[in-house]
Amino acid sequence: GPAGIWMLMHYNQGGLITFDSKKGRWKQKGGNLYLKLFGQEGLGRPDLDLSAALADLEKYLAKKIKNDELPPIHCALVFSNEKADVQAADAPYPTLPIKKLKEFIRRKAKEASIPPEKVTALQVLLPQG
Repeated sequence: GPAGIWMLMHYNQGGLITFDSKKGRWKQKGGNLYLKLFGQEGLGRPDLDLSAALADLEKYLAKKIKNDELPPIHCALVFSNEKADVQAADAPYPTLPIKKLKEFIRRKAKEASIPPEKVTALQVLLPQG
């Protein structure tokens, strides 16, 4: 089930955000051409960002928690740009605009409840910031 830790990857790109299932990649159309030219707005490779961030988080938690108690880690891509039109329902990770994040988290929380003491323990472990 969806109990565990949610890692949110934040993106500020605008334009149409889709997932190309043939290539296994997220794509961006539109957005700000000027910023793209200067490398500030290209979407890059969320799949690589995700696997690197996941590996880091797993390594960090493995040092702090016994392996058998390690909760599953889930990822979501969150786009905060209000000009982002996110149409990526077929992506392997939830991909959503920030305005839908609260509702998404609520829904996931209902689907799976984690014992509160586990949540507190993990909050204490995760770096604040």
